[in-house]
Amino acid sequence: MKKNQRNSFMFFTVILSVGILSLFDSDRQFERLQVLFHNFEYEQTILLANKILADTTISKQEKIQTYIIKGVSEFSSNQTLKARKTFMELILFDKNVVLDKKEVSPKIIDFFNQLKTKLALNSI
Repeated sequence: MKKNQRNSFMFFTVILSVGILSLFDSDRQFERLQVLFHNFEYEQTILLANKILADTTISKQEKIQTYIIKGVSEFSSNQTLKARKTFMELILFDKNVVLDKKEVSPKIIDFFNQLKTKLALNSI
């Protein structure tokens, strides 16, 4: 292998390794988010959710779940205006999102559905 081919190979190997490691890191962050949320550590959940949402490499499903966890955490910690903003961002990201009645309290589902209805009426 020529020197410049070897250098190119090493460069792409390093780039690929960094990409793979960042995928594992985002998986660990999402798992950590879920643990914080289930432990009712809402302030830490919100901070980590903001960090995850800033990551452009997360999947659509992870982004949706992160929005939901963040919005529920904000609502549960009496940050209603922030929850409204987060849920609106979620609805604009995916208008077909439905909150799971087994996972989310009816009060939060009503709040979310009212926002969804208002956004739908405004877009007509």
